Amino acid sequence: METALRSEIPVTVVVLNNGVLGYQKNAEKAKFGRYTSSGHLRQVDHAIIARAVGALGRRIVDPQDLDAALAEAAAAPTLSLIDVITDPEAHPPVSLYEGPLDRMVGNTIVQDPVP
Repeated sequence: METALRSEIPVTVVVLNNGVLGYQKNAEKAKFGRYTSSGHLRQVDHAIIARAVGALGRRIVDPQDLDAALAEAAAAPTLSLIDVITDPEAHPPVSLYEGPLDRMVGNTIVQDPVP
């Protein structure tokens, strides 16, 4: 963020903030059938961090506020960050593509060759 501000790059960053490392959690569930708490994060207010370095920072809790925040960011002459609070139970619209590249056999991880 500091580099974008110093370089006067008026970009808008949208953070989908669910407090979870979703790919980590989903990979653990796919590989092991469960997940650990290692993918859970403390609540971070990215908008406060953006404002601390001089950018426009907005936190969105109510989806109805998103359009106004996007319009404000588009009109801003500087970096804007919109921190959108999302559901930690939501899943991204991706899959494991062709399936996992490894699997558990007993207590051993077996890596299957890529086709």
